[in-house]
Amino acid sequence: MTYKGTIIEEGLEEKSVLTDVKILSTKTEEVMEEHQTPWLRQWTLYSVEIPEEKAKEVAEKISQALG
Repeated sequence: MTYKGTIIEEGLEEKSVLTDVKILSTKTEEVMEEHQTPWLRQWTLYSVEIPEEKAKEVAEKISQALG
């Protein structure tokens, strides 16, 4: 079984966690006023896949990498 989800790069303080997942696609979105994040120009969204046997380890790394 594999898990799929989205990781937002701008939410990560430590981006090396992205090397622990399989990136399926990358999408950028322009920051809009309603996002209330004027210090950012864009959001970078990664659609990712994580094998079940690595899910717990990757989840812990993501948790620690969040800004």
